[in-house]
Amino acid sequence: EVSSIPPLNLGRRLSYLTNYPHGCAEQITSAAFPQLFLSSVAELNDARQATIEGTIKSAISKLRSFRTNEGAFAYWEGNNDADEWCTNYVGHFLLEAQQHGYTVPEGLLSGWVRYQQQRARQWGGSQQPRDDLTQAYRLYTLALAGQPANGAMNRMRERNNLSLSARWRLAAAFALIGQTETADQLVDSQDDAIPAYQEIYSTYGSALRDEAMILETLSLLDRREQGLSVFRRISSALSDNDQWMSTQTTAFCLVATTKFAETLTLDDEINARFQAGGQGTTELRSKLSLVERVIAPTDGATVSVKNLGKGGLYAQVVLRGTPSIDTSSAQESGLRLQVNYKGTDGEPLDPTSLAQGTDFMAEVTVANPGLQGDYRQLALTQVLPSGWEIINTRLSGTDSLYTQSTYDHRDIRDDRVLTYFNLAAGERKTFTVLLNAAYVGQFYQPAIYAEAMYDNTINGKTGSTFVEVVAF
Repeated sequence: EVSSIPPLNLGRRLSYLTNYPHGCAEQITSAAFPQLFLSSVAELNDARQATIEGTIKSAISKLRSFRTNEGAFAYWEGNNDADEWCTNYVGHFLLEAQQHGYTVPEGLLSGWVRYQQQRARQWGGSQQPRDDLTQAYRLYTLALAGQPANGAMNRMRERNNLSLSARWRLAAAFALIGQTETADQLVDSQDDAIPAYQEIYSTYGSALRDEAMILETLSLLDRREQGLSVFRRISSALSDNDQWMSTQTTAFCLVATTKFAETLTLDDEINARFQAGGQGTTELRSKLSLVERVIAPTDGATVSVKNLGKGGLYAQVVLRGTPSIDTSSAQESGLRLQVNYKGTDGEPLDPTSLAQGTDFMAEVTVANPGLQGDYRQLALTQVLPSGWEIINTRLSGTDSLYTQSTYDHRDIRDDRVLTYFNLAAGERKTFTVLLNAAYVGQFYQPAIYAEAMYDNTINGKTGSTFVEVVAF
């Protein structure tokens, strides 16, 4: 990856978004949103462009099933409870997609605008974390839609207790409707760095996510010098492979940086030459900000890059691979997991050797020790050995016959079960999957894993093992 702007680690960060295994409204939006702006900064071949267009169209189609009766958007498909942040975020994406030439169903946006207008008028503040940022973002989206809630915007700017993040987002709303003087007044002498935090629900945010939103505001206000400073901070975080980012933070960082890159006037095009693994040299020339080339990996190979242009360049190698079998033992960090296997009669059994045709149950208990308070948006991932088959008890109507704690959403696929839930401090929940030992042979049983989707410090997993299914 060679760029004339500070590096974005685009290949790795986009791969993380597009391969993320869970599928709430926020995550579907995050996978597609940054790709709207790629063509303005990165060189794309026809195949890559077609893939991007397919991803964006698929996201627009999927998000229709998250719409509530009120015109808002739920966090999980099929729910009818509006998620205020997701409603802002999905609407923002749909508006930007429409402006980039994608077809968005008119009813999807018109109902959303009505909901946003109603909520903007009703807002008076609440005890929800960062509620003023949610309102400021709501006002920003209405301004972007060409339906600004002027009264609500003016009332909000008169508040003397606005958070730093909300102040910057409200300034962006005023900038969108041409009131740049008001926008400048809101953020003049205000810091553009947010104190560290990581949020596991509500706005799903982090300090870095909020700084990406600030960078969007700086782009709108044409504050290039200050914007470059924030851009470099975000670039440094994106390029640090050891820095974990949630889907929300990753997407906002990529959206903000690519948008800001559009505003930069570059004097020189990319003009470079690289050589990988002792192969012949390859020329790189582009008037855009970023160029990617796929190279075949070779053990012990070096990659050399020579800059032939007048301007500075940034180069980095992004590696991908298939992980080896996980041989680590069980671990816990804020979550405890216990797995019990039982026959359909409720008696314990050993899953490492089962007769073909055996029906049995996997009971997974997840516990919150209570040291970090209540947990929200937890995901339990059970990937099963390929010799076992899942019996979908929801389809057979027998789900209620087995131990099943309440969950927000469940996704049953061919080879795995994904369960999403909240867990109060000191609480434990048990989830049951009915299985059948279907195919004879020895198979790998991956670790069962639970995590907070918006905080990687909260997780727990079992050890992995091998299991066998023997002929009946």
